[in-house]
Amino acid sequence: MKRLISCVAIAAVALAFAPLAHAGKAGSKKAKSEGQVCAGTIESVDVAAKTVTVKSQDVSKTFKVSDTTKIAAGTLADLKAGQEVIVKYTGSGDDLQALAIGPKGHKKKTD
Repeated sequence: MKRLISCVAIAAVALAFAPLAHAGKAGSKKAKSEGQVCAGTIESVDVAAKTVTVKSQDVSKTFKVSDTTKIAAGTLADLKAGQEVIVKYTGSGDDLQALAIGPKGHKKKTD
C-alpha cells in the first residue's frame, strides 16, 4: 500500500511538471521529447557548476541545471543535500539536463 501511494505521488508530481517543461516549445522537435523522471535524495548541489546530484536506488545521477529549469524550491541555491526530490530530465549517460525539480511526496494543504 505504501509503495502504491509513493508511485501515485511520483506520477502526480511528474504530471504537474509536464506543462512547465514544455512551455514555450510548442511545435519544436524538443517539445515532442517527453523526458524521464528520477526520484531520490539530493547528495550534493554545486551552484558554481550549475549541477545537482541525486541518488536513486543506489545509483547517483548528476543533472545540469539551466536558467530554464523549473525549481519548485526557488533557485538552485535553495536546494540542499538530504532533500527528497523528483527530477524531470532529458538526455542520457553523463549528459542529463534537468527540466524541473520538485519535492518528492509533496502534499497540498487542505483547509
